[in-house]
Amino acid sequence: KMMKTGKVVVSFFGDGANNEGAFHEALNMAAIWKLPVIFVCENNGYGMSTSTARSTAVKNIAERAAAYSMPGVVVNGNIFSEVAEASFKAVERARAGEGPTLIESKTYR
Repeated sequence: KMMKTGKVVVSFFGDGANNEGAFHEALNMAAIWKLPVIFVCENNGYGMSTSTARSTAVKNIAERAAAYSMPGVVVNGNIFSEVAEASFKAVERARAGEGPTLIESKTYR
């Protein structure tokens, strides 16, 4: 962002990470500083061996984005066009200086 190159960072993580403090700290700092970051959660429904239904209070991890004043988008991770469309919009938003986006890509193991 400081170098003004228009580059965007994409950070991939699994659904199990959404309950870790580092996840929330990263979203918070990225939102405060309006960083050009796209957070992509690959949600296969299980963090290690624990179902997200048993470990996460919200139905969609993307709902957590609202707490950090950023868009949260849920896509079917098995449909390329959905992933591509959400990604392109998030990149445009980041390059416009509007900050980060959280994309939840639902898939299966």
